[in-house]
Amino acid sequence: MPDFFFGKPYPLAEHPPKNDEQKKNFSAFFATTAAPDNVLPGLLEFANQLRKDGTSKLYVYGFCWGGKIATLCGCQTREDSSQPLFDAVAAVHPAMMNAADGKNLLVPIGIFPSQDENVEEFKKMVSELESKPFASKNAYRVYPTMHHGWAAARANLDDEENLKQYKDVYSRLATFFQNAA
Repeated sequence: MPDFFFGKPYPLAEHPPKNDEQKKNFSAFFATTAAPDNVLPGLLEFANQLRKDGTSKLYVYGFCWGGKIATLCGCQTREDSSQPLFDAVAAVHPAMMNAADGKNLLVPIGIFPSQDENVEEFKKMVSELESKPFASKNAYRVYPTMHHGWAAARANLDDEENLKQYKDVYSRLATFFQNAA
């Protein structure tokens, strides 16, 4: 597994950011160390190696920032052919969602935003994907009662509604990947 942050993760003591300086530091982290252009090459190298080693099916999904990275992975081809590198990708409560990314997608995508994501951008992304040859394999659901992070680090599985939606999204992910390729 690649070290996406090159040995320089964001300090846990500053997450979530509690003041303006920490918010500035957090934004700077995602604009530099964790910028997609900086981290994507490591994941693509790893995925290409898996393909060289004989992996026949390859999927990726991510939460928050990882949802953006996973989406961008769905736009990549194998280094030894014009075939897509991944067979399908998914994003759960994705950060930095951008409908323009949908134009370059080569594979099915599952997108599962919370109430805190930009629903208008999500709708634009879905619209962009409707004309893709794999459109029938895509999966979408907005979780209007859930907060950003409900299916990952910020999940509260003691909360009945959070647990219900947590189980739902993982069930949808499993079904999506089974049906996607």
